[in-house]
Amino acid sequence: MEQEEKPIEPEIVDIEEIKQNKENKNKKVWAWIWLIASIIYGINPMDMDFAPVVGWIDDLLFFGAAATNFVQQQFFQTNDTLNKVLKILKWLLISVAVLILLVAILIITVLIKK
Repeated sequence: MEQEEKPIEPEIVDIEEIKQNKENKNKKVWAWIWLIASIIYGINPMDMDFAPVVGWIDDLLFFGAAATNFVQQQFFQTNDTLNKVLKILKWLLISVAVLILLVAILIITVLIKK
């Protein structure tokens, strides 16, 4: 009695899963880049630090947004609820930081014109 050989079936490759994995890897790399850039921005003396309170607040907000993005991309890609909460927090921090910068620029512009 001879045993019949089963044909070798090709492995099924999910193209969408490969694309998703590559996209997640890219997001993780960019999260590192933004985190490092926010640290450099925070220690850079050439930003808004001439107005101590505004300078410290914008540094903290940008770092907070970058750190939130980093945590979101590195650890919570699989948890949809936590991912959404971190995404909202990140964009809230970015919005407040941009708003503070715009107000500071407006105040500086008004003071220079006087």
